[in-house]
Amino acid sequence: MNVTHKRPDTFILESAGRNYENISALNPTTINIKQGERVAIVGPSGSGKTTLLSLFNSTVQASSGKITVLGNELGETSGKTLKKIRSKIATIPQNLALVDSLRVWQNIITGQIGCQGFLGNLIDLIFPSKNKILEIHSILKRLGIEEKLFATTSNLSRGQKQRVALARAIYQNPQVILADEPVSSVDPARAENLVQLLNQISEEENITLVMSLHNLELAKAHFPRLIGLRNGEIQFDSNPADLNESKFKDLYTLSEREILDDGEC
Repeated sequence: MNVTHKRPDTFILESAGRNYENISALNPTTINIKQGERVAIVGPSGSGKTTLLSLFNSTVQASSGKITVLGNELGETSGKTLKKIRSKIATIPQNLALVDSLRVWQNIITGQIGCQGFLGNLIDLIFPSKNKILEIHSILKRLGIEEKLFATTSNLSRGQKQRVALARAIYQNPQVILADEPVSSVDPARAENLVQLLNQISEEENITLVMSLHNLELAKAHFPRLIGLRNGEIQFDSNPADLNESKFKDLYTLSEREILDDGEC
C-alpha cells in the first residue's frame, strides 16, 4: 500500500492584510505554502510583494486576519517563540544587509545570530572556531567564491555580494528562505545563475523558497508556482504552465497614475 505523506504547512495566511495609515499595502489575502515549495511572487513595483514577505517573516504585523508560520499562530506567540520562528527563516533583503567593512566570513557568521544570541555571535566574529571557518569555506565553495573567504566585503562586486548574502542564509540552516528581489542590479546571465542556485538548494535540502521577482521570464522558467500581485491583491496563484499570456500582460499593464506612483510596498 502506498502511503502519501502530507507536507506540513510553512505559511498560512487567512484573510491577512496590511495597512499603512489609511493606505492598504496588501488587501486581505489567503495563501497556503507547504514545506519545500518553491514560489515566486511577481508583479509591478508597489504591488505588495515586499509587504507579503514581511508578513511571512513577521517583521511587520498583519492589520487584519490571521497568520500561521511553521505551525505557530503569530498573534498568540510569546517573544521567545517568535525569536525561535525567526531563527528558522533566512531573509535575503533587497539591500542584502551586508556590512561592507566586515570580511566575508564575518558577514556570513552573523547568519547564526538568531540561534545563539548576540554575545555568542560577537565572540564568533572575533574568535571564530576552525570548524566554523571550514563550514563557511565549504558553503562559499558550493557557490563558487571560496577564494573570497577573507576578503573585505566592500571589495566585492554586486554579484559576489549577492552570493555572500545567500551563503549567510545557508549558514543559518533555515527551514525557509525568503528572497526579496535578490537578482536586481546584475546582468541576466548572473541573475539566472543565482536563481538556479537558490532553487537547487531548496530542492536538495527541502527548504521552502519564496522569492519576489520583477523578471517574469526567470520566474516562469524556474518556479512551479507563481503568485501574481497587483495593487495589493492576488491576480493569480498557479503553475506557470496553466497561465496564458494575457494574465501576465494584465498584471503588468499600468495606468498613467500607477506609472507615476512607483513606490515599492
